[in-house]
Amino acid sequence: MQDAEPEPDESTRLLNAELTQVPPLSPSPSTSPSLLHSHEWRIILITTAVSVALNIGNYISWAAQTALLQKIVCNNPYDLAQPGFGADLVDRCKAEPVQSEIAYINGWKDVFEILPCKKVHLLGTYLLLS
Repeated sequence: MQDAEPEPDESTRLLNAELTQVPPLSPSPSTSPSLLHSHEWRIILITTAVSVALNIGNYISWAAQTALLQKIVCNNPYDLAQPGFGADLVDRCKAEPVQSEIAYINGWKDVFEILPCKKVHLLGTYLLLS
């Protein structure tokens, strides 16, 4: 008579021991990961440096753009007649209507900056799907 397998319980393995042992993989020369060559590192570093330089240039210009917009909005002749603005130019430029107008202008500026990217994206998607 053959040995009967024991009744499975919580401690019984779900897989055979032979199936769970995986032999170690030996790396083949064609699939082994190689280190990046010096020209690849150079391309990565140049791309990163250009990206950082462009972003820094963009962030530096924000203060000047905001100051210019404040000057334009604060010197608007229609706003000078509104009550609630102080006589001081700094008070007028920090008032809520001026700041909301600057935020409105910046929002539309951002929309028009992203429109060409979205147009190219939609065109590329259309060409890809057709």
